[in-house]
Amino acid sequence: MSVSRLYLWNHFIPSLATPPVFHFHSGIFKPVLFHPNVFDSGHVCLSILKEHEGWKPSLTVKQVLLGIQDLLTDPNPRSPANQQANHLFL
Repeated sequence: MSVSRLYLWNHFIPSLATPPVFHFHSGIFKPVLFHPNVFDSGHVCLSILKEHEGWKPSLTVKQVLLGIQDLLTDPNPRSPANQQANHLFL
């Protein structure tokens, strides 16, 4: 093993399912996340991400990320972006 690859290794625990990896770039989940508040395009339906609703220049990155985290943990059924996911959630 070369020194450059000393800390690069993979492991696998066969009894545990590995969660999918989602990339969040420019407000879009790729692959699309099946969630009541995520559109089929992968865009997140969150008021603080909308320019004419809740967005303010004073919002910090931390506030935006906490808003997305809160929405993913506790979906908003009053503003569904994905009707099928919303129906299953309710």
